[in-house]
Amino acid sequence: MVAIKQPKVLLFDIGGVCVISPFQSILDYELSLGIPPGWINHSISKTAPEGFWHRLERGEIILDDAFYAGFNEDLHDPTRWASFYKVQQSKNPNLPKEIPPVPKLDGRWLFNDMMTSSTDLDPWMYPALKNLKASGKFILAALSNTVIFPPGHALYRADFFADPLRGLFDVFVSSAHVGLRKPDPKIYQYALNEEKYGGIESYAPLIMDTERGTAAVLVPSLFPERKSMTPAQIAAGIQAALIVQRRAVTFGKRPFAAALVGPDNDTVLLTHQSVDQVNHAESELARLAYKHYTKEFLWQCTLFSTWELCGMCTATVYGSRVAIQDPYRTLNVSRTHSELPFAHDDSKITINLVVATLRKDDISWTEDIRLPNLNVIRYVTDDMKAPYHPPIPKKGREAMIYLTYMHDFYDNLPDVTIFTHADESPWHVERTLNSSLVFAMSHLDFSQVLQRQYFNLRVSWENACPDWINTTKTEYDDNKQEEHFIRQAFSEIFATNDIPEILGGPCCSQFAVTRDAVRRHPKSQYQRSMTWLMQTDLEDFLSGRVWEHFWPWLFKGQAVDCPIEWKSYCRMYHICYDLQSRKLLSKLEEERKDLEKKNGLFGKIADLLNGMENKKRLEEIDAIMAAELVSALERGKHEAVRMQLLSDSL
Repeated sequence: MVAIKQPKVLLFDIGGVCVISPFQSILDYELSLGIPPGWINHSISKTAPEGFWHRLERGEIILDDAFYAGFNEDLHDPTRWASFYKVQQSKNPNLPKEIPPVPKLDGRWLFNDMMTSSTDLDPWMYPALKNLKASGKFILAALSNTVIFPPGHALYRADFFADPLRGLFDVFVSSAHVGLRKPDPKIYQYALNEEKYGGIESYAPLIMDTERGTAAVLVPSLFPERKSMTPAQIAAGIQAALIVQRRAVTFGKRPFAAALVGPDNDTVLLTHQSVDQVNHAESELARLAYKHYTKEFLWQCTLFSTWELCGMCTATVYGSRVAIQDPYRTLNVSRTHSELPFAHDDSKITINLVVATLRKDDISWTEDIRLPNLNVIRYVTDDMKAPYHPPIPKKGREAMIYLTYMHDFYDNLPDVTIFTHADESPWHVERTLNSSLVFAMSHLDFSQVLQRQYFNLRVSWENACPDWINTTKTEYDDNKQEEHFIRQAFSEIFATNDIPEILGGPCCSQFAVTRDAVRRHPKSQYQRSMTWLMQTDLEDFLSGRVWEHFWPWLFKGQAVDCPIEWKSYCRMYHICYDLQSRKLLSKLEEERKDLEKKNGLFGKIADLLNGMENKKRLEEIDAIMAAELVSALERGKHEAVRMQLLSDSL
């Protein structure tokens, strides 16, 4: 929102703000050629600052045949292509293993298509600019990376600054005219030079990018007043989106969904699930809404999303004029980035995410994880030609992959390594964590991980704590098939006869561990552990299950690692339930289990005859739990509140 003191100068970016972004042309071109998206942007960015594109935008060279030849050359560098392609292979196992030749691109056609598409005016920002200009209240300024088109070109103008858009600005800083281009800090300093604004004393520039809330204040006629939502209405909207998300998962779709709520803040108008990697729930819903409702109507509606929007969805929703709500952040598009949660500063902690996969697995969900300094390493257990793979295929489940990584990276470990399976929403990630690894990792406090040294991402004690495995038992237990083999395996792996009687800790081999914890043992221990997995006669699933119970001992020397559940959520994820909430949730969880027992065929028939009372009650429980989670996340934002709750002994 605007500061209390009214600004005198409004400074705008141009591309993607006042005009349509040219980057859609790049994506369309890449898709038409069947090459991995991102290659062209990668080429352009990696040639900075002396690439032909960058020199043209600084006005150092002219737009002629020599530029097109040089730009084409920049787009066809084989070393750069090989580096880019290897990264794409790690994300998409379906790509050919052999690096193909550099794609043949037509740089001249691409450049001109981009420039032409970026002449289209933004349908919302352009009227706002004209109103701002007509008001006479502000000095309008713009800063843009530009190109000077030569005579004879379709986009040539004898007076560069006289076109309909540039003519609205009192000051227009053109990169090609000043010899500087973004993101060079010098061009921003140049743009903020007070002399260009008539020597205004203590002027207050307001930088206008994609923050529509600012425009809403300055040009209220474009943005009618919207009713605020109550906590109960927010909880209901959240639940509407979550119901679609759960249904989508049962269909094998990605765990992302959206719901559109009308101006009354109660009526659910439309819902949508994620279709695939390029047709996301939020963008598909926004497009559908835009077809059915007017702009004025949509501005008073609210879109609920089960996760933070990507750039594509943000732009689409922005264009549709719908406000945004997020189940765990209660976002509005006018809010600034600094107002988002996750106040703990993990920006300097280096992190590797090791994902145990099969060749067929899709791990594109890892691209949605918002962590600084994150490096994703994909191990493929059934492809011995993959960049990262275990010594033998399909042996020991994820344990073999984890141990292989610790052996191979022993001398080059980051501060923290996270180990996970390939599924973003496995059954063993709790509802409190939105059944989502992206959610869990995005909320994890890595400073606490560094203190604990080892932390299992799952918190629940169910079938795990405090004394799940008894190593002295000799009889076979079908519910704990691995228990019978634990004692001998422990002795062989750790070369000891001093075996703990009880082993306990949350399942299911997804955890974060520090460099020091891995190096608690010599490198030879990991080789020994891998050898045991390769030579054991146990079936694959059993040897993997055995290792589920050994991680706390390996990293901490503890046989039982069972922190109190609610305290673990609060300390590690900043999800902090107070005593009243914990009592309510415990009661609701028991009721939920009883209702889910009636979910068989006959139970569903009986419920249908009774007006779907059980189904309705389950939906009510989900809505209450979702609202409690929102409150718990709000408490978790404040360290003083967390410390107070964690001191509670109940």
